[in-house]
Amino acid sequence: CLLLCIITSKVERRTKYYEFRHKTAVDCLVKVDNNILSFLKVESVIDCNSIELIPKKELLDRIDPTHSIVVKQRNISNELKEEIGRAIKKSPLVKPYIKKLLKC
Repeated sequence: CLLLCIITSKVERRTKYYEFRHKTAVDCLVKVDNNILSFLKVESVIDCNSIELIPKKELLDRIDPTHSIVVKQRNISNELKEEIGRAIKKSPLVKPYIKKLLKC
C-alpha cells in the first residue's frame, strides 16, 4: 500500500480551515519549500491530517491512461520523513489503524 499526503501551496487557507474546524490539527501541517523539496516553486504545506492509504494497484487505476505521466523518485530527507510521521501520529483526524502502520 501507499500512504498519500496532500501538498498544497495554499498554506494560509489550509491553516485557517483547521483553526476554524479543529484547532489541534493545525500542528499537523508540515511547512516545506524548495530548500526542502526542490520540485516546489513556493512555500507549501504537507497536510498530515488528510492522508489516504491505497493499494498500489488502485493508484494505477486512478491515473487516466490518455494522459502521459512520468513517475519520478524524489530524495526526501529522513528528517522530513520523521517529521511527517510524527505529524500523522499526532493528528486527531487520522484513523488509529493508519497510525499503527507507521514505523517511525
